[in-house]
Amino acid sequence: MTASDALCQQIEYKLTHDTIKEHDGSDSPAHRNMSSYIIGAKNTKRGLPLCHDWQRSLHVAITGATMNGPISHAWYGILKRTVTTQHKVLEIATCMVLDALIFSPVAVAAYFIWRSALEGKDFKRIANKLKEIHYSATLASWRFWPLANIVNFSVVPLEFRVLYNNLLSLFWSGYLSYINGKHLDELVETNK
Repeated sequence: MTASDALCQQIEYKLTHDTIKEHDGSDSPAHRNMSSYIIGAKNTKRGLPLCHDWQRSLHVAITGATMNGPISHAWYGILKRTVTTQHKVLEIATCMVLDALIFSPVAVAAYFIWRSALEGKDFKRIANKLKEIHYSATLASWRFWPLANIVNFSVVPLEFRVLYNNLLSLFWSGYLSYINGKHLDELVETNK
């Protein structure tokens, strides 16, 4: 998850840096400091923007190690024990439906709750964040994971499903990290 966040931050920095530069045509120290501020870096060194938020990456790593990994591993075990049909297509379809209807909404909510708690948010702010972004993030999950799960449930042995999931999570976690960071930027803008 941390690798996906690092990649996401680099993309965010590049997009932000280019957008500001296109807007005002400058590459001044003030412009570089604004770029750093927008992506969350609070300090500059030798006038160059820092383009990595280490605290954010630490939060992503903690979330992956203490929440995403364990619940994904447990979920695949539950599916294997619960879905016992001998018909392979019915097994895959059932796993996909259960994954989409039960696991995805719970995992998406848990991700944002975990990250928000690590960011020091209180219950009200966590609830507001979930109200604003949970539905759209769950819909994105339903667009991203079905094809991946067809492969996962039909080809990948149980003992490798979490590993396969983690490889795909490189992209998915980057997206969630982006959404989480984007939400923070929007809150900063509306509170000015």
